[in-house]
Amino acid sequence: TLARAEALARAGDHARAAQEAAALAATSNPSPETLQRLAGVFSLCAAAAKDNTALSEAYAARAVSLLEQAGLF
Repeated sequence: TLARAEALARAGDHARAAQEAAALAATSNPSPETLQRLAGVFSLCAAAAKDNTALSEAYAARAVSLLEQAGLF
């Protein structure tokens, strides 16, 4: 669930949070609000993965992509 992905991301478990968020983003036609919250999850994942630059940047790029999909950029 989205709440679980957010909780995992806040706890620093970026791998599981990103996996959960990616699955939710792949569902058919998520709302803009859901996309915005998923972007937040990926942003938290980026911060949690700060020791792995490539992974952190990939999470950040996914967050921006979701915000674009939500129509916020």
